[in-house]
Amino acid sequence: MIEKIMNAVTLPVSAGLLHNIDDYMESIILYQDGNHFFIIEQLVKSLDIALAIGNIVIRDIEDIIEKWKTVITERTTAKIWEAIYVFIEQPVVDAPSTSLNYKKLHTNFWQG
Repeated sequence: MIEKIMNAVTLPVSAGLLHNIDDYMESIILYQDGNHFFIIEQLVKSLDIALAIGNIVIRDIEDIIEKWKTVITERTTAKIWEAIYVFIEQPVVDAPSTSLNYKKLHTNFWQG
C-alpha cells in the first residue's frame, strides 16, 4: 500500500531549486541570455535533492506505520488497519471525508 501512496506523490523540486537561490537566479539570467546548460544543471541538482527528500519522507512514513502497528490492538480484520493508509494519504480528515475517500471504510467504523 505504501508503494501506491508514494507513486502519487509530487517531488518537491522547488525545494531543490531554492536550496541555493544565488545559483538558481544566475542560471535564470544565463538562460535568458541563451545559455540553457546552467538551468538544466540546476534542475538536475534539484531533482537529486527532491529524491533525497522523498526518500526521507518515505522512511518517516514507514516508521510511523510501524509504530501504529505496535499500538493498535484490534483484530487484524478490523477497519482501523485499513484506516492507517487513509491517514497517511490524507493526514487531515474527518469521518465523512474518510468514508468518502476510502470506500472500504464505513461511517459506523467511526461511531464504534
